[in-house]
Amino acid sequence: MSLLRTIAGSIDVCNQALSVLYFEVVGHKYTLGRMDVIDALAQITTNESLNTLGVALCIGSWTPQPSANLRRLYIDICQRFEHDSELAEMVKTNILKTSICTRPPETPNRQGHHRLNTFPGICGWTENYHSTRLASVRPKHIKKVTKTLNKMKVYSEFVNMFREDVVPTLGKNRTLLVDWIFSYNESLEKQSTVVEYARWIHEKVKLDNGNSWDAAVNNLIYKMSRVSKHKGRKPLCRLSKFLNMVI
Repeated sequence: MSLLRTIAGSIDVCNQALSVLYFEVVGHKYTLGRMDVIDALAQITTNESLNTLGVALCIGSWTPQPSANLRRLYIDICQRFEHDSELAEMVKTNILKTSICTRPPETPNRQGHHRLNTFPGICGWTENYHSTRLASVRPKHIKKVTKTLNKMKVYSEFVNMFREDVVPTLGKNRTLLVDWIFSYNESLEKQSTVVEYARWIHEKVKLDNGNSWDAAVNNLIYKMSRVSKHKGRKPLCRLSKFLNMVI
């Protein structure tokens, strides 16, 4: 990791340097991967370097591994860019971005996606997306895709309602936790669990001491964001255990 301290310049220059960076241990050559980013960022001590090398590490093309691999770590990562809210938002947007189908409309994939109607995320349902996707899917897949779209609609309506009506009434840490849950979840199969957890956080979580609540949530988010690097409970399992302890 000490080699990172020798990299400087624009984001593009840093990206190029990272693409050829390697180190040797006992005769074996190793390169960095996207999941090394959280440790690599710890080696950066100035905002100036974060604005170039830090951004390149998070969202650069120096590795074939996508920025989305950092999804579980995005809270920790974005906190490193607190000095520049626009930069933090750019990094967050790229990390949470879903894969985009680039097929032409004439040859959509089996899910009914093409470059003019890409997947918006499980909570990004709209009527236009619904109708366009159904019109593009093959007849044998219509029943399955319709079921998926209906689930997306219900989940999207809940998330939008929760963000508009409930989140403004929550404190900073509850908002952070709810945002993490919605951003982390990419599976419609887990939507009922996520909805239940969001309601718990809003209605039932009660700690008398506000400082204890802050500390508990911060510790939880840290553990959940680090679970992709270290063995242990899956993030939603950790969340379930935490909520059962404090409800």
